[in-house]
Amino acid sequence: GRFALSLRNGPPGAGSYVFPTDVNRIIEQGVACGLVVTLELREQPSLMKHKENVVWSRLVFEKQIAKYPTR
Repeated sequence: GRFALSLRNGPPGAGSYVFPTDVNRIIEQGVACGLVVTLELREQPSLMKHKENVVWSRLVFEKQIAKYPTR
């Protein structure tokens, strides 16, 4: 299986609160769970107007299936 994450870093919008993310830590935790990173895009600029201080990181993880020898 695969799963994707989009991580936002930057100031919150009006009336909201965001928690900072740490891409390195998330990758370490995924690898510790047996996942492999298949896509890693860091600190991509926001495409929305007036969000110049917001960056996005995108990760895709994949669970590797153990290969058993054939007889």
